[in-house]
Formats: sequence, structure tokens, C-alpha cells
Amino acid sequence: MRIPDITRDETLDLARRYCELESYEAGVSNGEADAEIERRFQAIRARGLLLPEDLRHIARWKYPGQALLNLVEKNTPVDVMEISQASFSATTERLRVGALLALHGVGWPMASVILHFAFPDRYPMLDKRVMRVIGAPAAYSFDRWVEYADLCREASRRLDVSMRVLDRALWTLAGSDQPDR
Repeated sequence: MRIPDITRDETLDLARRYCELESYEAGVSNGEADAEIERRFQAIRARGLLLPEDLRHIARWKYPGQALLNLVEKNTPVDVMEISQASFSATTERLRVGALLALHGVGWPMASVILHFAFPDRYPMLDKRVMRVIGAPAAYSFDRWVEYADLCREASRRLDVSMRVLDRALWTLAGSDQPDR
């Protein structure tokens, strides 16, 4: 598993191209969709927990269609709030991600999205296309997630870009031939 050899300028260009692409919502660019979810996460970070409508919004941002929304709707409001609060206040990475995995509809990719936006400088997003680009199978586990997070933290420092810029660049580099982020 390794980040492709790309320069800072190439990383910034790939991230810019990501922002220009149309998101799942017709007429809305990825950059606009990202700005909306980042605004939402400002309130989430201030509260220290997710509300059910936040989880639904994240699901719509991550995957098109109704299937994931149907799963996240199975969570009770209390479960969403208590589980996310436990995750956000956890001091260990295993508990931070593990708590989120207890929610209906939250697998490794969704958990990584939540943690990416809740802790923007700490966590990358897991995505099956990006896993191909870095030479790793999309068979997610705690150890793979930690390894990938460490790899992205190092690349973010080396390239002097934010984790979000790196994530956008890797997603664009991987191509957008599949419907999930």
C-alpha cells in the first residue's frame, strides 16, 4: 500500500478537478456538496454528536440512491446521538471507529466519512477506487484503516496539503467510474 508519486501541484490540480465535477445531485458540483457537508460538520463538532438528519445527509453525500438511507433510518435518534457522542469523545482510534460501526448502515466507508469531517486533519476516507490506486484491496479492517490513515497523514505532511485536498486528489486520480465517493 502506497500513495502514488504525485507532486504538490499535481495534488492541488487533481483536488481542483474533483471540486468541478458534478456531484450526485444534478446541477451541484462536488465542491458545492463538500461545502455543504463541511458547514453541517461545523455544527456537529460544536454539538459533539450527530443528529439523525446529519446521518441521513452524510448517507446521501456518500452514496446515491435509497438503499443506504433505508438502513440509516433503522437507527433510533437516541442511538445516533449516543453512539456518535461516544465515538467523537473516544480517546482510542479503535473505539472511535468501532462505535460508529454499531449504527445501521455505517460500514467502514461511511464511518471513515464521518470521522474525516469530524476530525478533518486526522482521518482520510476509505473508498474502493482509492484502494485500487494505492494497491490495497477494499477488504476493510481496523488494521487496514489505521495503516491507510497513517499513510495519508504522512502524505498530507509531505505534500503540505490538507487531508481533504489529498482525499479529493486521490479520488480524482482513481477516476469516477463508479457511483460511490
